[in-house]
Amino acid sequence: MATIKDVAIMANVSPSTVSRVIKGNTRISKETTQKVHDCMRALNYVPNQMARSLVTKRSKTIGIIQKSGGDSIKQNPFLLDVLTGIHRYSDNHAYLTIVTTSTTEQELMIEVQRLIQSQYIEGFILLYSRKNDVIEQLLIDKQCPYVIIGKPLSSEKTLYVDNDNIAAAEDLTQYLVNKGHDKILLLTEQSDYEVFKDRIKGYRQVMFHEHLTPHVHIIDLDRTAIKLSLIELFKMHEFTAIITTDTMLNMMIISVLYELNIRIPEDIKTATFNDSFLNAYASPPQTAVDVLPEQLGQTAVRLLTNKLENVNRYQCQNIIPTRIVQRYSTN
Repeated sequence: MATIKDVAIMANVSPSTVSRVIKGNTRISKETTQKVHDCMRALNYVPNQMARSLVTKRSKTIGIIQKSGGDSIKQNPFLLDVLTGIHRYSDNHAYLTIVTTSTTEQELMIEVQRLIQSQYIEGFILLYSRKNDVIEQLLIDKQCPYVIIGKPLSSEKTLYVDNDNIAAAEDLTQYLVNKGHDKILLLTEQSDYEVFKDRIKGYRQVMFHEHLTPHVHIIDLDRTAIKLSLIELFKMHEFTAIITTDTMLNMMIISVLYELNIRIPEDIKTATFNDSFLNAYASPPQTAVDVLPEQLGQTAVRLLTNKLENVNRYQCQNIIPTRIVQRYSTN
């Protein structure tokens, strides 16, 4: 098993330098820090977290709170990409992460309470934003440091990172309007999360500005229900384009359209949010808004760790840009 001395020899630095890198000392140059981390990975060296905690009185462990729910949430590519960003930054700065796994709201509350009571978690990253959220209120009440990936809604001075989802929805809607579409349907899942509210708002604002009638339909994430809803909607309107507020819903929509013999893009155009490999390899490839999820994750953990280490250069606000990735579904 590799030791700290082995890492030091391979990196051509002193063991004390390796130790400072592991502790996240910002006085070590980026080049040296990267070289030490590369050597640690090459040697499969894992710092003794328990021993280090006894010395420093810190666990350097972050709790990541994701939405409660089943596989459709846990396997969402957006979530996986955000977690990738969090883990990469955490690994490079010698932090550990623990991710919640609860499937119901009640289970999630109990799980977060246990994490707080353990006194092992130094801070939390909340992967969603929701008005009057009991989990966020619990973090506030217990005075736990936390960062939200999403819009801050509490009266507290909350650290957060987000996209401008209203502007992103305006861009996507305007993109379709500029291509000649005046009957655009927006499909969204039943949700009280702020990200969906903002995307609906952006869509509506462009439709009203262009003197077009907005059509927003809330739909269940159930294939049978989606099929029945689309059949009824197409009886009432001749839509030429569909926007979905999330990739997972988009996947179900294009599957149902195929079953209904409605061709994309010949009969109808489709576009969505949260670009991922699913959009790139769908049939046909889907136009999507890239919200840069890895950057969201990295920024969130940077804000939190800077706060935990009393680094005064952290900001209370970070807006990550978005871009439209145009593919065959809107040709």
